[in-house]
Amino acid sequence: MNFSLFLWIVTGLIFFYAVICSFYNFIFAFASLFYKRGTISDNPKTSFLVLIPAYKEDEIIIDSALRNASVIDYPMDKFQIVVIADQLQTKSIEQLNQIGPNVSVHEVAFEKSTKVKSLNSAISAHTQDSFDHIVILDADNVVAPDFLKRVNTCVEQGYKAIQGRRKAKNKNNDLSLLDGLSEEINNSIFRKGGNVLRFSSPISGSGMSYEYDLLKEIMESEGALGGFDKMLQIRVVERRVKIKYCAEAVVYDEKTDDQAVFKNQRKRWLNSHFTYFKRFVGNGFTGLFKLNFDLFNLAIFIHGLLPRSFNVIILGALLVISILTPDVYFLHFTWCFVLFSMFLIANLLAIPREYWNIQLLKAGLSLPRTMLNMFIALLKINESKKSFIHTPHKKHSTNE
Repeated sequence: MNFSLFLWIVTGLIFFYAVICSFYNFIFAFASLFYKRGTISDNPKTSFLVLIPAYKEDEIIIDSALRNASVIDYPMDKFQIVVIADQLQTKSIEQLNQIGPNVSVHEVAFEKSTKVKSLNSAISAHTQDSFDHIVILDADNVVAPDFLKRVNTCVEQGYKAIQGRRKAKNKNNDLSLLDGLSEEINNSIFRKGGNVLRFSSPISGSGMSYEYDLLKEIMESEGALGGFDKMLQIRVVERRVKIKYCAEAVVYDEKTDDQAVFKNQRKRWLNSHFTYFKRFVGNGFTGLFKLNFDLFNLAIFIHGLLPRSFNVIILGALLVISILTPDVYFLHFTWCFVLFSMFLIANLLAIPREYWNIQLLKAGLSLPRTMLNMFIALLKINESKKSFIHTPHKKHSTNE
């Protein structure tokens, strides 16, 4: 094949991707503006098993378990917090057992630890207990007092799968601020916007609740090494179960403030991103033919669209190329400028008001370094296929 023809085809495919990316983000961001806050029920009926996998999390788990047990405003007989202790120190386990009747410890030991193995073990150990829903939190998560009440309201409305709003626990430096902002943008575009347009919400990996039997059935059939949330959301919508996003059910999540940890975390995320796109792309198109648009959206668009940093680079590069090569008709400057502007506006619309301050402007100056680390993580993506990459956590107080 002629090299110039090959280059033309590749550029055309990249431009096609850019069109889909920009329009998708813009439409969903605009739709998110019409999200309506949910009500809250004063009649808590749902019983919850709250599972917290803790892999070598001695530094943080005592504090988070204690705070969750003390802040949750829900009938004591309607929830149980279970810390899944994977390689925790004996002293930590003893302290956890002393917190109170609503906190217990389930110890596990695996040759190769994964979140799925830990969750399956804990679920199996509680099959004789009568819980309606299972809530999954990370070891650093602290829920808002009304979290379970908000989820209960969604359950009463008939939802079997609910994703809460993960909100930054810490904004102590530029990196943690940008990390939290990135998740808030995802919350607005893909979760709020998706629900407004009648699509299921993507899940976040924590701060979520599932009907007990539904989650047990799905988890028992899976053995994911990383990115289990991407697997889980596909298996849920394959059963035509709608995933509800409840922005009012807030869970505070620690954001990384260390560049080395950030690179490792993104390495793991990128690997799962590409792995599950390849794994489920066929399922997505099958879903389209079966009119399962939730499955098509999650498998093709949510799994297929690249992370925000890469999209900025791609759209920016096309804009530059359109100036340098005006003879390529589909790379006309006007088109490339419109696509870049749509993507930019979509992301600006999705930024919560609380982030619009001088700290955001300062953090923006560190964005090139963060994007570089994303690129480095992409180059080292194969490392995350060989082993479980753990993200260490620190103690942080919530901002609110």
